[in-house]
Amino acid sequence: DQHRNAPMSEWQPVTADAPVDGLLVETWFRLNNGDEHIRRLKRIGNLWWYADNRAYVYYLPTHWRAAVGRRAKRK
Repeated sequence: DQHRNAPMSEWQPVTADAPVDGLLVETWFRLNNGDEHIRRLKRIGNLWWYADNRAYVYYLPTHWRAAVGRRAKRK
């Protein structure tokens, strides 16, 4: 999978440099069992939302990078 094979240097730590509010980005986090998850989300305030604004997620991504494959959109 192209996402999982990407070097970590492409990913920004959320705590060090959060993306601009409303910008659709790819987010990454790892569960305690080692499973990795990549999702397209956008940060609005302190919450991370799905791209279609249907709901926010109940976790804090640890890293983010510019969305790949589609233009990142701001709403």
